Amino acid sequence: MAITYSVSEDGEHIELSLTGVLGSEEYVAFFREALAHSAPPIRMRTTLMTLEQGDVRGLSLAAVREVAELSADEARRNPGHRRMAVLVSDPLTYGLVRQWDLFTNDPHQRLEFFRERADAEAWLEMQRETAPPPGAARPATEA
Repeated sequence: MAITYSVSEDGEHIELSLTGVLGSEEYVAFFREALAHSAPPIRMRTTLMTLEQGDVRGLSLAAVREVAELSADEARRNPGHRRMAVLVSDPLTYGLVRQWDLFTNDPHQRLEFFRERADAEAWLEMQRETAPPPGAARPATEA
């Protein structure tokens, strides 16, 4: 398994790429390390996660839940509106990422799935332009 990531200078945009066979222990260890020791501090306003080349059959639901809990803890430490675009190529990957989203239970995160990188990047750019700044109150919705 290979996980690579980059963080923008301001810490607000993260790009993750997961390739190869993803094992539960390595998956959890990577996210634990990345969230605990990132510099600059990760504020995750926008994230692009590419999973097209990853084989998720080795991930357990327990590992997905643990990473979701780590993500939720990070969101509580650094509140704000977050947008995540996920590139997926198969239904199993889609399902595991949906489980992660449900386990995270973050009302300030908007998650969208894409099959094309250009579509994901365009959506994230639109989110950067329209999203409220970190810590801003969520706008009221009409009934």
